[in-house]
Amino acid sequence: MNHHLLALLAPLLLIAGCPSGPEADTTPPEVVKLSPPIGATDVDPALKELKVTFNESMKGSSWSWVQESPETAPKLGGEPKFDPTGRINTVPVTLEPGREYVIWLNSKEFSNFADVSGNVLVPVRWTFRTKGEAKAGEGAPDAAPAAKVDAPKVTATSPANGAVDVPPGKTTLTATFDRKMKDKGWSWVMEPKADFPAPIGEPSFDESFTKNSIEATLEPGKTYVIWLNSERFKNFQDEAGIPAEPFRWSFTTAAAQ
Repeated sequence: MNHHLLALLAPLLLIAGCPSGPEADTTPPEVVKLSPPIGATDVDPALKELKVTFNESMKGSSWSWVQESPETAPKLGGEPKFDPTGRINTVPVTLEPGREYVIWLNSKEFSNFADVSGNVLVPVRWTFRTKGEAKAGEGAPDAAPAAKVDAPKVTATSPANGAVDVPPGKTTLTATFDRKMKDKGWSWVMEPKADFPAPIGEPSFDESFTKNSIEATLEPGKTYVIWLNSERFKNFQDEAGIPAEPFRWSFTTAAAQ
């Protein structure tokens, strides 16, 4: 299991699932080979699996095979899996003759292909066509079910969003989500030029995995702003790997007595 530590990333303070180390790897992984090749026009419809090879080891049990349209999505026959090196990911598939197929490896919404350092693969659009003729009178091939797009949402915070006269000093900040979330994955993000609470230790989920909390120290007379996920950092994810919608949380502490 990966460990998740506080990381200072100027100009943002991110509390996220990132490995620590003296020289962190920040280079995104790359796809070095696709089977069938991208743009191929004579793919054997009897092909039983799709295969993507990366230039480095990737996170196991984490992927995003995304359909562009139900009409061009192949019928998947099982769950993707990595080989022992963590560089090759395959998925069983059923293809039909004379069809154009389109798959995205990661997308704007889904970004679970990442290397072992947490660097996310830049989305790759993969297209190919099977040889032969489509069956007469037949419509689009059976497509993989549409990816779930109902993103997790923050339903409550403590202190409440917009609260004033929050007592300064040591406190517990808690965000509650509308569903069970992945353990050891979070993004508490600083907004540039805004005050951010001084964290104490590491965030953690409760037993239900719907509440994520962190101890922090608040100063009097300040307005704090926290983003739970952001456009760049999306480590708050549900069990299906869907990132939570970014949520801007602000509150103001009471003035010094």
